[in-house]
Amino acid sequence: MKKTSGIVLGSLLLAVGFYGLMSSDSKVEGLQETASNEIQSHRKVANIKNESSELQNHSTQNTSTPSTTNQTAANESANRSRRSPTQPSQSPLEKFQNQSITKWKVKKDPFSKKIKRLRAGKIKLSGTNIGEKANDFIDRYANLLFEVPPRQLQLREPTSSLREKIAFQQNVNGIPIYTSQLILIFNENELVHIESSLVSDAHYTGRVDDEYFKEAIAQYVNNPSSDYKSGNASTISAVERVQPHFLKYLYSSANGLVPAVMTEAVISSGGASESSQLLIQAETGRLIKRLPSHVH
Repeated sequence: MKKTSGIVLGSLLLAVGFYGLMSSDSKVEGLQETASNEIQSHRKVANIKNESSELQNHSTQNTSTPSTTNQTAANESANRSRRSPTQPSQSPLEKFQNQSITKWKVKKDPFSKKIKRLRAGKIKLSGTNIGEKANDFIDRYANLLFEVPPRQLQLREPTSSLREKIAFQQNVNGIPIYTSQLILIFNENELVHIESSLVSDAHYTGRVDDEYFKEAIAQYVNNPSSDYKSGNASTISAVERVQPHFLKYLYSSANGLVPAVMTEAVISSGGASESSQLLIQAETGRLIKRLPSHVH
């Protein structure tokens, strides 16, 4: 009996120990499962935060892209400006000199600052003779250097010599401007000298009919002491004979172009008679200039 009871008690203790062991393993597994669940939960939260942060960063990048692009473009433009500084504009004379093979010596009017003479330079002109080269010069440089459109320049007869000269007369509306010329001098088919008495920005819209100029001559003949310059009395005492022919001109004055007429007449001056050419202002009939015959 005692032996049987011991066996039973031992079995019970063994069962209790096995149950305890089993219970302990279950607890460990439970703890492990709980820990695993918590880790997975933390990972999910971390993933959500990471995704949210990425979305915010992406949104920030999209928002700042235009500003960054504009700033980059502005920087590139500034760099280009520094690399390519704005060049100062050239004067007409500088452009002409830069297009020349050798530089020209220049003389300007001290008051108007207009170009009067260019010499000792060299420029390439199109053409096989001086006439063609002269026309090329007029087409390319009359307006640039003298502010005279080529249509206002009429070719006069060239004079042939070792140094050949071609003269252009300036006209406005078909009327020549008195003493306004452009003279080109060539040496061995090359342009070497330029003389100008041209009137820049010249225009005239008044009368040009013959009767207008005849009336001016008649007015002067009736009052030959009338001088164009106020306060200066003419030394002409009488006009004895006036030639029927006359030339129309425009005269450059301080007030712009004024119509004038050139005629030849026999006049009395200081008790002597002589033939002279008279330049008369058409508007007033006053004398502008008196010249020896055949000189104008």
